[in-house]
Amino acid sequence: MISALVIALSSVGFGLLVFGERMGLGAQWAAWGVAGIFIAAALALALASMTSRLSRFMVGAERGASLGFAASVAILLLGVATDRAVDASANGAVALIVGLVVASLLSPFNPWRNFSPLAARLHGEDSDPGKGSRGALAVMMTAGLFAALLIAFQEFPGIIARVVGATGWHPQLIVTAALGLLVLIALLGGLHGLARTAKVLIVLALATVAAPFLVFIIREFLDQFTPEFSRQLAENGLAGVRDGVSGLSLRREAPSLALGFILGVLLLQPAAAVPGRVARGLALCGGILLALALGGLVRIGQLLLQDIVSQRIVGVSPGQWPLFVFDETLRGWLKVCGAMPEDALSAARACASPGARAVLPAGSVLFEHGLDAPALALAQGWPIILGFIWGLLIPLFGLMALGLLLHAGASGLAERIGFRTLAPKALRSWRLAIARLSLLAIAAALYFCVLRGLRLPQQVFVWALLGAAGTAFTAMLAARLIGIIRYFRARRRQVAG
Repeated sequence: MISALVIALSSVGFGLLVFGERMGLGAQWAAWGVAGIFIAAALALALASMTSRLSRFMVGAERGASLGFAASVAILLLGVATDRAVDASANGAVALIVGLVVASLLSPFNPWRNFSPLAARLHGEDSDPGKGSRGALAVMMTAGLFAALLIAFQEFPGIIARVVGATGWHPQLIVTAALGLLVLIALLGGLHGLARTAKVLIVLALATVAAPFLVFIIREFLDQFTPEFSRQLAENGLAGVRDGVSGLSLRREAPSLALGFILGVLLLQPAAAVPGRVARGLALCGGILLALALGGLVRIGQLLLQDIVSQRIVGVSPGQWPLFVFDETLRGWLKVCGAMPEDALSAARACASPGARAVLPAGSVLFEHGLDAPALALAQGWPIILGFIWGLLIPLFGLMALGLLLHAGASGLAERIGFRTLAPKALRSWRLAIARLSLLAIAAALYFCVLRGLRLPQQVFVWALLGAAGTAFTAMLAARLIGIIRYFRARRRQVAG
């Protein structure tokens, strides 16, 4: 109910901004308005998701758990995969998804299953989900939480850079505000609050990205979908998939595969609240499809903008440029010889060109990529507010993925080390307090590292990630072998008896 209310109020706010734009609202005020709506929505969700229940803090609520799990899968895939120095090609995306699915299928147990609604009712939240695993659970969880914190520390500067590019605000302000909001959501509501926020973001993305682009695709390509065109499209698609699969290289895609595997281990936490294996499998597939669909739409938008820039601006005289280039609300996106032109004639004068019909020299036109999304919206005749929303959504996916990573690391540290190792008879209130304190400590360390500009060399990060994934993979195999050996021993005793 709260999520639906936040979505409705956010939509109304965006609608009012569109109306204000038509009435002459400045671009800067529009950008501030979009950011303000997102911040207000995050605050509302944080306050509405406050919980003192350990199970909700750790794995989320049973109600809406499937949607929350699917949203978490999509957020992690979109948020983490958009700013990484490992292979970001189509092959890298395939390896990322394969690693995630392998971790989900290979895991012999869910390290958070003691918090699932059924297990909590039957055995209590104090039951050890890895009992009898001979340490395999401890190894898998330790490797997972180490990798979660490693990815969070490595990706946060890039996420902040994208937010700065989309808003133009001061980096230190972005770091403080973004980390403060994330910590507030995770601190008050835990995974319950994070999953709820992820659902709201996904719904807003579908409404503001998927709907307009589907209308565009239908409008532009519906007339071309003849039987012959459909056959060629299918053949080209199959050929592309075949070439992509044949081009996969384990050595080149190993970092993406390891990253996906670690994400699969971490996603076992929100999966614990989903009742039933079938529901978990459907939610996992739904999250992957959501990520692929939204990622594909983002790619379509990039290709559209590249086509506009290459075909209608660069190499063409200013007199032939589309009118949206000179729109006052987009001022600053295009610079000609260091100046921001008001019309075609001023663009020609900036480069001392003889007239607006003369082609400008190569390299004289530069673009501010932070305004690419608003430019694309204006180019299609859509409200510029949509462009500002698009510009913030991907950085917000990254921030939400960061929140999930920080929560996974902090809660794993509190449960595996603080509770199971140091204080196995502690009360649930103590466990909840330790998890929240761990989250605060990790967030403070992250804040310090970002302000100091500390970041691992990429090669060190990749090897550490591969090591963590290999350790978790070995622990999973060991637990499987232990289970097989015990099964055959039980069968032998049954036959002997």
